[in-house]
Amino acid sequence: MLDLKRFRPNEGRLFVVISIVIGILAGLAVIGYHFLIAAIFDSIFWRAVDNSPLWKRIVFPTIGALFGGALLLRWTDARGSGVNQVRISLLAHDARMSLRGTIGKFIASGVAIGCGLPLGPEDPAIHIGGGVASALGRVMALSKKRLQELIPVGAAAGLAAAFNTPITAVIFTLEEIVGDINAPMLGSTVLAAVIAVMIRRAAIGPQPLFTVPQYSFSHASELLLFALLGLIGGAASAGFTRLLASLREYFGHLHRRGPIDIVTVGGGAVAGVMALIAPRILGVGYGDVSDALNAHLALKILLLLFALKLLATAVAFSSGNSGGLFAPSLFIGAMLGGAVGVVGAHYFPSQILSPGTYALVGMGVTFAGIIRAPITSFFMIFEVTQDYQIMLPVMIANIIAYAVAEALHKEALFDVLARQDGIRLPRKEDRQLQTLTNADAMKQPSIELDVSEPVGSALARVPPNGPEAFVVTNDGAFAGVVTRSALRQAAANNSSTPVEQIAVLREQYLAYVDESLALSLEKLRQGAVLLPVVSRLHPDHLLGVVEASDVLRAYRIAVEPAEKKTVKPEARETSLERT
Repeated sequence: MLDLKRFRPNEGRLFVVISIVIGILAGLAVIGYHFLIAAIFDSIFWRAVDNSPLWKRIVFPTIGALFGGALLLRWTDARGSGVNQVRISLLAHDARMSLRGTIGKFIASGVAIGCGLPLGPEDPAIHIGGGVASALGRVMALSKKRLQELIPVGAAAGLAAAFNTPITAVIFTLEEIVGDINAPMLGSTVLAAVIAVMIRRAAIGPQPLFTVPQYSFSHASELLLFALLGLIGGAASAGFTRLLASLREYFGHLHRRGPIDIVTVGGGAVAGVMALIAPRILGVGYGDVSDALNAHLALKILLLLFALKLLATAVAFSSGNSGGLFAPSLFIGAMLGGAVGVVGAHYFPSQILSPGTYALVGMGVTFAGIIRAPITSFFMIFEVTQDYQIMLPVMIANIIAYAVAEALHKEALFDVLARQDGIRLPRKEDRQLQTLTNADAMKQPSIELDVSEPVGSALARVPPNGPEAFVVTNDGAFAGVVTRSALRQAAANNSSTPVEQIAVLREQYLAYVDESLALSLEKLRQGAVLLPVVSRLHPDHLLGVVEASDVLRAYRIAVEPAEKKTVKPEARETSLERT
């Protein structure tokens, strides 16, 4: 009898097939997104934004912000760049991305950028690709673990189709979104990215994103100027991050209710006013980046475009418009680098043979400084140039820019944006995928004390032999932790003192469900008696608690089954005797 089970693909093979389908679907979706932006922009400005009437430069960005703002009032999960939406879905939403939010991102950012808002299409393409993967995974009824592996595959495919750089897309996805370059979905991510790029090249053509001049390395002293570019670019990146974060925090406190989001529309109008002076800041601006790469722009134009694009992007994005920050980062870096190259060529004409090369290195500098993805920035420049000679100045300038930006503004841009939205994303050093997390060890607290409860009555209902620390709540919301010794000391002084006065709430001792037990053990080693496990989306929502005994119990649960399967009693006794 024929056994059909033999022909059924195993889970690994099925995942590869799904990854291929995601590469195709995400590539097609992003190509459609690209054509939407180009069709709107070309119909408005006829590819000659410099010669467009003044009224178009201010009216159409405002219309784009008006349309997008009206849509985003109802589909709030389509707001922003798109990168954090993918990261949050992996950490807090059971690897589920809203299909409505994905469609909203496609429409809102496509119309906004097409109407001239100075934002980029790459970050939304990450959201679109991740959303396509999430939707397909849910249709296939995949598990949460498989969905968590599938969404980065879609995100990489989306970025590859938008950027025409498969290696850069894979590295960025694993470096920034997953947080682990050696993630198990590496092969599937590469496969989907390559397929998406093939679809892009079939639809748009094989030409690279930028026309890049041939780099020629003339003198070792030229590296000093690249290092200087790294210093300037790092400072500019930190300044842009700080400006955008400050404006976004200010705009976030303004009134947003009503049929029209006045703040978002105002951001588009302000960008349009700036375009009256420099119309080239409108839209994605890759044509102007190519002009800077080929040294076709004068120093005054380069500096003007650098300053106004930086300001217009900060205002347009921070006011709530949907769009990305990749393209503006590259635009700003190209103008800044081009200016440094022009000045260097003026004073050192015999040493600087290719001023446009500094625009190319400048792109990597600001990408590393603003996006804080130094490895991605190396591969991005290499994929654009296919020239190994450029890698040495790129590495020097990018590392310097990254270090300067990190020193001047410690928190990365996407982490700042998440924090402003009340979401606690893990730091880079905490985002290593671990086998055991707090979800494997946490338990419900045995006793919860109320903030208004007198310390005397609280101490009376605490068992004599039990935990040494207790969580404190306020109408069910987490409010802090109090130790048994603190209760005793407070009760001895004044038993009617409310628990609220001695409760302690320290950020460094909070834990999250997705964090590794190794990190929790380190926090306990540093002095914490009990770790409250809270939600990243709502830090006052208590999910459980973790003590040192819980960590040890979780590790024991993980190890014992393997020992029982692989070690016979006689062998175990022998090994113990040898020890």
